[in-house]
Parts: sequence; structure tokens; C-alpha cells
Amino acid sequence: MKIQKIIPWMLCFALAACGRPSTNAGSDLGSNDSTETAADNSQESVVPVTGGQATSHDGVFSIVFSPLTFDQLVTVTIEKLEDLPASETRSVFGAYRVSLSPDTVTLAETKTVRAQFAMTQEGVDAIGITDMRVVVRTDAEAGFATQQEPRFLEGQIWSTSSIVTADFGLIRTTEPNTCECNEDSSCTESCDCDPDCGDNPDPSESGNPTNCGDGEFSCHSGDQCIPQIYFCDGLPQCNDGSDETDNACDGTAGPADDAFEPDNTYNSAGTITLGESQVHTLPAGDGDFVKFTIETRQEVLVTAVSNFERPALTLYTENHSQIASTSDGFFESGQNLNEVLDAGTYFVYAFSAEGSAITSYSLKVQASDPLLPGPQNLTVSYSGGAAVMAWTALEGASSYNVYYGEMPGGPYEPLIYIATEGMPPLNTEATTFSLNGFPSDYPIYAMVRGVDENGVETYASNEVNIQVPLASDMFEPDNSFSTASALSTEPIYSGTYRQAHSSHVIDDQDYIRLELTGWKNNITITTTGPDEWSDTELYLYNDSQGQLAYNDQDEVLGNSYSRIEMTDLPAGSYYIMARGYGSWSTIGSYFVDVNVQVSAPPSGTPDAFESDDTIAEVTDSAIHLLDTDATQAHSIHQDGDVDFARIEITSTSDITIRASVESSGLFVTLFDVDGTEVATSKGREDSYQLSQTNLVSGTYFVSMRNEAIPQFIAAYDLSLTVYVHPEIPSNLQVVAGEDSLSLTWDAVTPSTSYIVQYSYSAAGPFETVEATQGSSPLSAPENNYTLNGLPSDARTFICVRAVNGTAQSECSEVISATPLAASGD
Repeated sequence: MKIQKIIPWMLCFALAACGRPSTNAGSDLGSNDSTETAADNSQESVVPVTGGQATSHDGVFSIVFSPLTFDQLVTVTIEKLEDLPASETRSVFGAYRVSLSPDTVTLAETKTVRAQFAMTQEGVDAIGITDMRVVVRTDAEAGFATQQEPRFLEGQIWSTSSIVTADFGLIRTTEPNTCECNEDSSCTESCDCDPDCGDNPDPSESGNPTNCGDGEFSCHSGDQCIPQIYFCDGLPQCNDGSDETDNACDGTAGPADDAFEPDNTYNSAGTITLGESQVHTLPAGDGDFVKFTIETRQEVLVTAVSNFERPALTLYTENHSQIASTSDGFFESGQNLNEVLDAGTYFVYAFSAEGSAITSYSLKVQASDPLLPGPQNLTVSYSGGAAVMAWTALEGASSYNVYYGEMPGGPYEPLIYIATEGMPPLNTEATTFSLNGFPSDYPIYAMVRGVDENGVETYASNEVNIQVPLASDMFEPDNSFSTASALSTEPIYSGTYRQAHSSHVIDDQDYIRLELTGWKNNITITTTGPDEWSDTELYLYNDSQGQLAYNDQDEVLGNSYSRIEMTDLPAGSYYIMARGYGSWSTIGSYFVDVNVQVSAPPSGTPDAFESDDTIAEVTDSAIHLLDTDATQAHSIHQDGDVDFARIEITSTSDITIRASVESSGLFVTLFDVDGTEVATSKGREDSYQLSQTNLVSGTYFVSMRNEAIPQFIAAYDLSLTVYVHPEIPSNLQVVAGEDSLSLTWDAVTPSTSYIVQYSYSAAGPFETVEATQGSSPLSAPENNYTLNGLPSDARTFICVRAVNGTAQSECSEVISATPLAASGD
């Protein structure tokens, strides 16, 4: 709902408050307001420069603003108060408080607003329009002293007001009628107390007021005077709207009266002959009554034809009760009146729906024998994208004609959306019919007529509203953080990504997850779609589900889609949530587009070993020799940086190369003297370190690379641990004791411990005998060890290995012995 959308704004102004409703406590009136109101008793409406309407949460009270009442966007809050403007028996609806935001906004002296209360004709008749007053107060502690005589038009009791920030109410000036016989419209001599039991005057003749005085404008209806300052102010004050449509507003001359004047009341209505045309004119504010009589039940068609604007038509009974109208009060909803009427006299009233003059139009009333009743119980269901209509079989019908169109009540002549089956009428002998090809976001109206064997149609069935349900998108269910769809199957460094979504049900929420890997990310998220009037909301959350940004208006493109732009977002997980604006919205199709651009990656000072990006640079360099148990301080100072070092192995060894940074992107690669890769930690969980066993003596090279984004690592320590394979232990000796064997051997350098293995067999495996110390093999910290609890009736075979870190020697020579039996055995 943006100001650029002229047509939707006009619709908002005509049909409803164009603000987005929300509940709040509203603004205080004055400084002494003691009335507390629940939050759900108030409603906000946004009124633009082009005017609009603000309505209370219960729909009873509203304020209408003409164009240019304000020179900025204004939020109008209407709050239903708990107190009443008069005694409880005289207050009709209660009191409503109106406040404006910003609170500095005031009403210009030349501007007024219309304060109105929704009320049915029956409700007005029950009290009497002359027995009601619109009351106003500007001080919350004072009474409703200001009283204004209201008017009734189009279901609204209204009066003008030169103030807007005030409390408004509607009261009756008389006590409610308690006449015991006031139960229906019948009147007897005993019902003199019933105010309904009086003369029944012509409702079109409200009497002529006294001549309007100085400073007053005389409405064209002849029964109303309004202050001259309200003339042509953009908001109709006359009941007939003539203060805004009078020719003086634009300086042009209107049409002359036609030959049938005066005919603007029931009593002055002329007779129109059935089947003949009458040519009329409608000066601004004028209305034309005609009457006709039918002798038997007939189908009556009333048409009004004009070269430009055609008048609206209303049909009344002889007792002035309305039967039908082509106008809904704001827009012309039909062109003709077509009704089946019983014998009697009827009135037709022709008038300009907009209050402007109509130069000439031709009015005709035609009558014909009525048709047979139409099909009953027409319903519609949906299967895939098809609307399946079904109805009850009609006796005497040989087939049926299916009609559809874009206007409720017809004409059933589609202008834009044509069904796959073709233009109406579509004939079928069945009592079901499927219509395909309709859009899912636009209502289509349809009905069915029976057709007899002579091709004569019946009356229409009831009308159905066809609105094909929206299809869900391919990412459903995605209406929560936990079910969010992935924007990309891989982490995102940069690029543009799109997902196609639909808001297929009311308040459908579409969550999207994305993983950013850049050092700093500039991100733009937008919604777009094939429907330029769609309205969306867009949210951005961090990995902890905290909201980072919100938008509901693409200010760049100037439409009601959404745009979020953020810079320097760090790498990490994020969530996007998109949906139609408000909890009432659905959208058939829209896109979520994400563009990611990485800011310049970080760059630090090269470490002391640069340049060391190739094997050639470290081959003959003493400072690039990585000694065992030494540490080198390195950095990946910019993207593309690689750190090489050289290692020298003097004898067969196990080695471990380790970086102090436990980054999953940093990995180690080992090369031999010819530059051929020996091993790499790339892809491993602990990629920051690499271990290699049984490495023979020689020259090797090691490289450190980082595949994370960004590659920058401010500092890390590189270290090498070498475990030389120890010699085989020699001079293994064993001494047998009671239930024990004591072992000794020559110490081996380097070694950190020894492994003792024993078995019943000289061939091994040395894992089948269990001494008191445990099963084989056993660890010995020194070059001696005693085994206890061995059997004395079997020979035990033993060998020893030297251990240096992860490196082990081969097993020593195998020796054997049998423990002595314990004393007394």
C-alpha cells in the first residue's frame, strides 16, 4: 500500500481505512484522562496525503478525511472508551477517542472531517434521525457539551467536525420508546404512544429548509444548507454530494433540465411506458424518478444508456422500499436492473453515482414473461488447478449453460481471464463441469442456467465465487528456523542466488538458511515477483535467531516488495524469513534473491620466514630448517600465502608436524626430496597436524595451506616431533624364582619405555599367558621386569621391544624359562 499505487489508494479511500491495523492503547486526550482501555479496544489507521478513512476496531465509528487534509502521512488512533457520552439509556454506541500521530499534526481552519457511525436503516427508523445527535468533547474531564445534528446516508449517521482530536459519541435526545404495543409495524388506536404510528410521508420529500443564510451553501436537493467554507473542500457535506460536484467547482456549465422535470421525488415521478425510451438529463446533484405498472408477474429489465457516464439506477416498491440498485455507494456494480416482480406499481430512481452531471441518457423499462426457476445448490470444489462446479439436476432441462465472469452478479463476459474450455456460455448435459486455467489469486464468478429442448434458458442458479487455491512452493514445510530451506548446498563465498516461493495460505512464512564464508560480506536481499502490486515483508536473523534487519518497502525500486542491504557481515550462519505483508496476505508466486559480495580479505605483515612459498625457496636455507622439538612462528598473512619448511631425518623415524591453530581449513602436506607428495592432512578433522610412521632417513619438505575463507591467519606456531626407531634390546636374561621370572636386558638409547611380551610358544603370539601383572604385552619403564603368578609346570617364552614415543624396535631374541614351584607345593 504505497503512495505510488494510485488505483489501490483510491480503493482504500473508497472502501476502508488504508492503514495496517494493530492494537495499542492509543494516545491520551489531555492531561487528566483517567479512562483505562484494553489494548484490543483501539485501532490504528494510516492516512496519507491523498485522504482516507480511519475506523474503530469494532467497525462502528469512523473518521473520513478529504484529500490534502494533511501534508504528511498521519497515524490515526481510534479508541473505544468505557464511559458513555450520556446516560446509559440514551447512548447509542458509547464513546470513541480520536488521536493523531505525530501529535504535532493539527487540522487546518479550512478543513473539516466527517465523523460517522455505521447504522442500518432499521436502526435509524427505530430512533428517528431527528432524535439523534453527534456529541463531542475535547476535555476528558468535561461532559459532551458540543452537539451536532446528524444526517443519514448509505448506512452512516454522520456530521462534519472542524476538530479531530476529541471524543465522539452518538446519543438519542429522547428516552427509548417503551410503548407496550411497539412490536411490529402495525398501528391501532391503542398504539398512540408508538412513534412509528404516524403519517408515512414520502421519504424523498424531507421538506424544504428556510432559505440558506449568508455564509451558507444551498445543496441541490433543496433540503439542506451547509457552511460556505465546506463548499468544494474535497469532502461531500451535502447528502446529495452537490457541494463537491456543483459546476462552480470547475467553472463549467452543466446540462439543462430535461422535459420531465420536476421529477426528483416519488410524488413528482412521471410514468414511463413499458418498452419505450425516455431521454433525460442529470444536472449536478439532480435525480430522476419514474414509475411504471405491471398487471401480472413479469421479468423487468431497466436500462440506462449514455455516450459517456451512465447513471446509477435504484428500483423501489410502491411503498418506497428498495428492491435493487446498480450502485454499492462507491462504484457502479452493474449496468442494468433485472428483477422478477409481482403485479403492481414500481419506481425507478436514476442518479449520478459520483454526483457529477450527466448530459444525456436514455432510460427504458421492458417487461416479459418470467423464465422457469434455475438450477439449485450450485457448489464449487477444487481438484488440482481445476474448479469443479456441481448442481442439482433440474427437471425439464435437457442441458445446462455454464457462465462465468470477473464481476459479481455479472455481466458474465470475461475480459481478462478466459477458461481453457472457452468463452461462456459453455454447454453440458451433465450436472458437473470443470473450469481450468484460472489464476489462483483472482476471483471468478460463475452461475448455471438450465436449457430445455427448444434452447430456452431458465433463470440463473445461485452464484459461486471461484478462487483456485494457491499451490505451495517446493520448499515447504519451511515455516520455522528448524525447517528452513538451504539457499545453497555449499557454503557461500560470493554470488547471486534465487528461490521461488509462494505465500499459499494466510500468514505463510518462508524461512531460508545461508552460510556465509567471507571475511566480511556485503549482502542484498530482495523480494520480487510477477505481480507488481504484491506486498511482502522481509526479515534477517543471525545464527542465534536474533533479528538483524526488517523491511517491507523496496525504496530503491519504489514498490511494495522488500529490500534489505547490509555491509560487513562476518562469516557465519544466517536466516531469512519472507512472507506476504500482514497476517491476511497470500501471494501466488514471488522470488527471494540474495546477492553476496565479499569485502577485501584481510592482509597482515609477512612473517620472518617469508619468502617461503615454494620448495625451491627453502631447499638450501638454514632458517627454513624445522628442527625436532623446535617451534617456528608463522602466519598466513594474505590469501594465497603458503608456508614451506624443510626437515632432515637421519634415521628411520615416526614424525608429527603440528600447527598451533586448530582450523579446519589449515592443512599440512609432506613432500619427499623430489617434491613428490608423501602424505597430507587435507580433509581430516584434525587437519592442522600430520603424523607419518616409518619415515626413512633423508630430506623432506612440509607446506602449510589454508582453504578457509578468508585464508588469513594472524599467527600460528609450527613444530616438528621426531621419534627415531630404537635399536633392538640385547642381552636379554631371565632368572627363575618361585612362581616368577625376573628379566633384565641392556638399556637402549633413545627409548622412553619397553614392551615385555610372553607366551607358552616360542612362535607366539605372545598374548596367551596372563601373569599377575596382566596379560601380554606389558609396559616396562626400565630395562628390567618381574613376572609373577606364572605356572610352574610349563615353559614361558619371552621377548622385549624398545619404545621411543610412537616408534618401536623389533622384538629381541626369544628366551624361555620355567618358574620354580612354591615351597610346600
